[in-house]
Formats: sequence, structure tokens, C-alpha cells
Amino acid sequence: MPVPKSSAVRVLAAALLTVVCVASAGAQAAMPMPQIWSGRMQVPAGVEPGETGDTFELRIFRASTDVEAAGLVTALKAGGQTALRNAMYQLPARGWIKIGNLAATDVVFVRVVDLPDGRRRVRLYSDHALRLYDKSDPAGSTAHPFAYLELFADASGKGSGSLVASASLAADADELQMESAGLPVIEIYNVTTDRPPAAPKSQAAPATP
Repeated sequence: MPVPKSSAVRVLAAALLTVVCVASAGAQAAMPMPQIWSGRMQVPAGVEPGETGDTFELRIFRASTDVEAAGLVTALKAGGQTALRNAMYQLPARGWIKIGNLAATDVVFVRVVDLPDGRRRVRLYSDHALRLYDKSDPAGSTAHPFAYLELFADASGKGSGSLVASASLAADADELQMESAGLPVIEIYNVTTDRPPAAPKSQAAPATP
């Protein structure tokens, strides 16, 4: 089920601090590309899927780099959301996302990493709000022009995730803050990918005394 707005802010602010802001952690490990991810979104109570429906497909041709991440943080801190969007507009497309029956839109910032627990994680930051259940932009998207998608999959190629369709970003001293446009975090289920991480190696049996 979707979680409250306050939780969305905490989750997404933490994601930015650990993924976008820290470029000193070193380059990401080489990833097999391209990757195809798909899934279904938990439709809020009382909402009927419209033109877009509740499914999506994400195709990633190349992951974004630490240098690009650091550049976006610098732009946000220097000039706020307008500068951040302008910086994102200068980035090359890294793939595209298609929600329901709407036309695919470019993805310009996406991070892909294998986690210590054996799962693969995708974090997508969109330079535009994502339309979900009809042709219109989410309410409040003028002041909250970004979107965030996080997906996980294990060695079986299956997993889950979450989405905020309309959000704003701000820099305050050394912290980054994200707020939703009054929208909850949407649960993503039935996530699949054609490029799952390798299955963890089984531990060797202890030697017989």
C-alpha cells in the first residue's frame, strides 16, 4: 500500500544523499546493458486506470556516471530546481520509460548498482513528472516537476519497487530535501528484468576434521 507523504520525503531525501550526492564513493561496477525492467503500479483506492493504465516498461541503455551525479547536485545547490532541470536537459538520453499506452519518454539520469544482499537496484530521477492514470500531469507538477522511481530485483529477475510521480528538490546547506506534490509513494509490484544479478555463490562446506 502507498505510504504517507512524510515517509516519501524521508525515503527520497535519503536516496538523494546516498546516490546523487556522493560521487567520491567511486565509479559503479560495469553493468550489462541494455536492461529492460517492467512492473505494475498499485492503483490508489477509488482511481481507475485511464489512458496510461498501471503498467510500465523501462529500458536502460547506459547508466549515469558519478561525474553527472555530482554536476546535478552542484546545479541544484547553485540555482535551485530551475538550474537542476536545465542541467538535466543537457544530459544525453540513457534510456526511456513507457507507462501504459502513452508514448515513451526519455530517461536522462538513472543509476544501477548491485547491492551487498545480492539484489540489483535501479534509481531513476526524471526531469519531468510522470503521468500515471490519465493524460494530464499530476496535480501540483508545476511546483513539483520531477519524478523518482526505485526498483529492486534478485537473481530470479523478480522484485518490487516504489514511485513518486511528482516531486520537488531543494538544497539546504549540505542537505538535499525532496517533497511530493501531496502524492503518496506508489508501490510497484511484479517487477521483472531481463538482466538480473548473478546468483550469490554458495558458501563452501566446512572441512571435515
